[in-house]
Amino acid sequence: MTICNVVTTFKVVASNVFFPCVCMCVDLYRNSPNAGMAEFQEKLRLQHENSMLTELEKLLTTAKPSEAEISRKDFEGFKKLFHRFLQEKGPSVDWAKIQRPPEGSIQPYEKIELKGLPADVASSLNKLAVVKLNGGLGTSMGCKGPKSLISVRNENTFLDLTVQQIEHLNKSYNADVPLVLMNSFNTDEDTKKILQKYTHHRVKIHTFNQSRYPRISKESLLPVATNMGLTAENEEAWYPPGHGDIYASFYNSGLLDKLIAEGKEYIFVSNIDNLGATVDLHILNHLMSQPSDKRCEFVMEVTDKTRADVKVSGATMLMYRSCHSVGYKSKGVRDFLKRFESIPDMLELDHLTVSGDVTFGKQVTLKGTVIIIANHGDRIDIPAGAMLENKIVSGNLRILDH
Repeated sequence: MTICNVVTTFKVVASNVFFPCVCMCVDLYRNSPNAGMAEFQEKLRLQHENSMLTELEKLLTTAKPSEAEISRKDFEGFKKLFHRFLQEKGPSVDWAKIQRPPEGSIQPYEKIELKGLPADVASSLNKLAVVKLNGGLGTSMGCKGPKSLISVRNENTFLDLTVQQIEHLNKSYNADVPLVLMNSFNTDEDTKKILQKYTHHRVKIHTFNQSRYPRISKESLLPVATNMGLTAENEEAWYPPGHGDIYASFYNSGLLDKLIAEGKEYIFVSNIDNLGATVDLHILNHLMSQPSDKRCEFVMEVTDKTRADVKVSGATMLMYRSCHSVGYKSKGVRDFLKRFESIPDMLELDHLTVSGDVTFGKQVTLKGTVIIIANHGDRIDIPAGAMLENKIVSGNLRILDH
């Protein structure tokens, strides 16, 4: 187990008006195709953005008075996201800027543990709040309702066990660590009904809602929703924007300011169904014992991924800055994806090396150790339905349309 420190510092009325306009556009395109097309695209983008702003204002007029302010803040975030979507010209990641994390940014847990703990652990804990991401439903587990309300052991739910963990921490060290739940519009109502049963537990529980963004039509690029309601017919017209929304929604809720006023300095963030993610006093001490000018803003606990990690959404640790090249073939994500007719089944894969001009057909399965190397000037096409297990593929293998 290792600890990674990452410093975060969108009517033509008469034909005698219409046709001259067409002719003028054609002349512009002939004389300067790039400039003409760029001007057209920019006008189109501005029209999409203006239309979106108009539709969002219409939606806000249908919001409940108690929800109008937070909905307006949500829409401010959505406007920025929609603007980025319209401005997108190519891949969002420049692969030439990706490199390994710098030396010293990942520290072994054992090294941190050796520092020991301060005499007054409660003082450190009182500066901490535990935030659990509670926006997901239990559909992937075959259950209805919030995932946090699924019974896990001895009729205890994920939420029950989480409350017990934090209560134990507070009792053991005479501390005041609150539990903060980031709900979504999918889970908020059901969760709040359940929270009443924890009234007499030694845990203060706060909630705030993840942002609610409107789904847009592929054709018009306008919201599908006609009002702010969450009726059965209308709920599919909205979506929660993901875990990265925690920073904006936490701030917009007003709860962040409240916790800061109570002396909280750090938050511990994990999924509600990750019962193994608990407050580690050694990591907390590592954070708080750093000199003020070198204090980390963000620390992540990471561990090696194994074949047992089937349902894991974690990614590879890397630094996105400069200098490290990953090859001219991989400059863009889109170019990379063109090499796959479908994503290969790699569930039982231990090691994979792919080098050179390689493409994959549909429903390819890779197991064990697979090495595929196309020499310079050669190309390897892995055929559809192929199953490679502990194989080395090299040379030239072209599959052409008949």
